[in-house]
Amino acid sequence: MHSTLFIIFLFIFVNNSYEHSIKKSDKWDYVVLAQQWPPAVCRNEVVKKCVIPANVTSWTVHGIWPTGKHSDPRFCNDSLGFNVSQIQSVESELLVVWPNLFPSTSTYSFWAHEWKKHGTCIISIPQLDNELKYFTMAIYLHNKYNFRMLLENGGILPDERKFYDVSSLLKTII
Repeated sequence: MHSTLFIIFLFIFVNNSYEHSIKKSDKWDYVVLAQQWPPAVCRNEVVKKCVIPANVTSWTVHGIWPTGKHSDPRFCNDSLGFNVSQIQSVESELLVVWPNLFPSTSTYSFWAHEWKKHGTCIISIPQLDNELKYFTMAIYLHNKYNFRMLLENGGILPDERKFYDVSSLLKTII
């Protein structure tokens, strides 16, 4: 896959099973599941050492982000720190679907950053109102929207020598 295509956004519109229980915030309009292709992340990294763990063989979660037409809320609630003990029950799954690719930082630093930056902004959604729910939802959505399989079914395979135009990518994922 072309190295500049390393984050794909999957829009999670409020028309699925959560439709009736999610109340839209005034600060954002929808929630985005962002996934990344680890080889491209590492290829584009020039400052920090980037390592893809052996058990990571597919697209990984970058985060779940509240987003809007006119806003991009970040770091909404400083009182909600990150507590790794809250996600211990899903840690082994997170190491595969949402790994930290930078060994010079703590295993938990990526998760802590994403929770503080984005998770604290969408706690008004009952399904995402705490750390465990936020990270469990990321695992669920990552598995539900298996990006590698989706692309492979569309004939788009990772290949350092082959480039894909945006229209073929969009046609495959939409």
